[in-house]
Amino acid sequence: MRFWSFWNGHVRPWLDRLPPHIHMAPELAWLTNKWEAKFPGVLPIGHLVRDDERWVRFHSLPESKRYAENESEYEELLRRHHEVLTTLSAPHTDLIAITASWSPTKYARSRSRALQRAAPRAELWQSVVVDPDDEDAWFTNLFVSRVENSPASLNPLLRLVADFGTSDVLLTTPELTWLYHPYDGGADVIASSVERRDLIRQEFADWLPSNSSGL
Repeated sequence: MRFWSFWNGHVRPWLDRLPPHIHMAPELAWLTNKWEAKFPGVLPIGHLVRDDERWVRFHSLPESKRYAENESEYEELLRRHHEVLTTLSAPHTDLIAITASWSPTKYARSRSRALQRAAPRAELWQSVVVDPDDEDAWFTNLFVSRVENSPASLNPLLRLVADFGTSDVLLTTPELTWLYHPYDGGADVIASSVERRDLIRQEFADWLPSNSSGL
């Protein structure tokens, strides 16, 4: 408690006066407008998007195993990701990847080196606080990369997520037609409609969670 009082009273104000090293990309204003129109009141953070009637979750390994332990399991994990993704959009179509870093102040920190390699050429989109009433809350800095719907483009990022090397990743189309949130253990899908969600759920029924909550 004493540490955080000192941090917020002395260190944090000093950090806030430092010049930002990463600037938000003004050319991404279109994405902000489109997101607010499609998902009003929802922050574009992976674990927050599933409160939607179009949501369904799939597990990435048999028997809901969470982490791959060998190359055979990694192959199965990636195969499942790509089968769902190619159901959502045709192979090699343009997608955007939203990835994150975290910082104690409004000045964004760079993403981890592993994440920079997995999703390169990213631009800072926005920095948000999940709980603005929490004075100790950190900022989530959201970066946007252009990717394509292919194993060559997405496997490094999907594998990093599978190993819990990063979190709160979102894949989507430039039109935000659907959202795909891979996490360590599976993926959340926000389909374009409830009807589309039902079709996807039926197609990949063997990968659904076994519990009643759908998690």
